[in-house]
Amino acid sequence: MKALILYEDSGLDRYVKIIIRNLKRRNFYVSVKNVSKTDLKYCKGCFSCWYKTPGVCIIDERADKINQEIIGSDLLVFLSRISFGGYHSTMKKTFEHLLPIILPQVENGQYLTRHIKRYKKYPVFLGVGVMAGNNNTEARIFEALVKKNSYNINVDNSGAVVINKKKSSFRIGVDIESGLRSLFK
Repeated sequence: MKALILYEDSGLDRYVKIIIRNLKRRNFYVSVKNVSKTDLKYCKGCFSCWYKTPGVCIIDERADKINQEIIGSDLLVFLSRISFGGYHSTMKKTFEHLLPIILPQVENGQYLTRHIKRYKKYPVFLGVGVMAGNNNTEARIFEALVKKNSYNINVDNSGAVVINKKKSSFRIGVDIESGLRSLFK
């Protein structure tokens, strides 16, 4: 199976290594992309990726390459510092560029509407948020955000792991494994 880790460069290398170690134990081929170094442009919300050039971003071709890697993966790991309960701005910018992987039409889902899938297969989604301390409110907001985001882009299986930076590498590895176990029962 193939896993793609997307992360922003803010001292998260320690966590990338722990995630890779856990994934390799599960026999994943792991690809890692530091999205801070891709210098993605901001999504302008022009919706050209839906109407003018279906599935293709006219603003930034680097986003299309990332999206192709995402669709070709079995697992997408989004690793980000938690900022006010959400993704760091670099990761939010990356998430906004996922718009081309869904269609503009919506369907009625479980209590909410969501966009229809453009492709037959989507990866399992694991959002991993890193916090400097214990803030249960921000942790709950992050977990809810991951759930709602994955629902809206029509990913059927998702989960979130919130990591306290002060934990040992061993404890972080246990938390990551627990998140993976919930996704791959």
